[in-house]
This record gives sequence, structure tokens and C-alpha cells, in this order.
Amino acid sequence: METYHEPQLYSRLDELFLRGQTFISWKEMYLWYGVEKIAARTYRDILRRWTEYTKAHVEREVELTVIAQADGAVIRRDLFKEEKKESWKLKDPTLVAFQL
Repeated sequence: METYHEPQLYSRLDELFLRGQTFISWKEMYLWYGVEKIAARTYRDILRRWTEYTKAHVEREVELTVIAQADGAVIRRDLFKEEKKESWKLKDPTLVAFQL
């Protein structure tokens, strides 16, 4: 990865950390990593950077899930402990569930 592309990737890691998910298009990955095929090496690099990032911010590893789509990948992280208290499955919504 060229050093001038790193801020773009770290911006996505910030979004992933703060919002719980981010989106990276395939074209961005090709451009950032200078490859013609996205292989395991690309995902290993993203995971390595994410691991370093989370160890610096929450002092532990946070697992990721990648959901491939036609135009890119949605990357989601596991919920943080404090988020689990304020989340619920949207099965049968009632007004009570939305009174935060």
C-alpha cells in the first residue's frame, strides 16, 4: 500500500470503530493496494491494521466480519460491551423498545 492511501484506510477504520461497520469498494482496494486481484494478503493487512488500532483504543482484539457485495465489502465489528446493553433484535417493535 502506498503511504498516501493509508489515511483513507485509517479513516475507514475510524468509521468501523465508531459506527460498527464500514464499506470499502473493490475499486478502492485495487487502487490502495496496487493489485489486480484481491487476495488473502489484502485482508490480512486490513486485519493487522485493525488489530493494532483496537489494541491502542480498547486494549483488546475485536473480531471482524466481511460481507462481500457486488461493488465492495461491508466490514462489521463485534459489538462492544456497552453497546450490547443498548441494542435489541428488531423482531416485534413496540413503543417501549424505542424509548431510550
